[in-house]
Amino acid sequence: MPTFDTLDSALRDASAELEAAEAHGILSGLACFGGTSGVAILQGEVFGERATGEDLGECPGLLSQLWQSTCGALHSDEYTFAPMLPDDDVRLDDRTRAFGQWCAGFLAGLGLGGVRQMNAEFSDESTEFLHDLNEMSRIEPDLTSDEESEAAYAELVEYVRVGVMLLSEEVQRGVAKSDADTLH
Repeated sequence: MPTFDTLDSALRDASAELEAAEAHGILSGLACFGGTSGVAILQGEVFGERATGEDLGECPGLLSQLWQSTCGALHSDEYTFAPMLPDDDVRLDDRTRAFGQWCAGFLAGLGLGGVRQMNAEFSDESTEFLHDLNEMSRIEPDLTSDEESEAAYAELVEYVRVGVMLLSEEVQRGVAKSDADTLH
């Protein structure tokens, strides 16, 4: 899996209008549905007609690696999924901004994956989680970086990590049920 900095740099070099956290959020939302087209969908959304151009540099390869590792982690029984965010040595306000971008990207990825078309009925817990993600996508960086702020940030990241895995399981069960219903 590429590092946050490597992907962020490649996206900047390719003149993408999103950063690494948002890109991973979108891929994570798409990965909830499984399949193999997450990278193509993301590249189409980000680069439009340039999505197959050579001026994208390392982006296609890095996004493909990220897609594979994200799907693997999200659908693994080992619960290794984690949002791609800046390292802990980065200033808290920058990490918080990236966290908000990740949350917004995840919601966009769910939409691109077809949540509205599926007419999925989410559990109360998942509905609350999606509402929380929407709120967190608008998070404002705290300019003070103390132990309490660091702990709060770590708790939010862990809440999202676990929430995404549970939502993914619910979506997969819904997709499987939907597929079974169409066979009759």
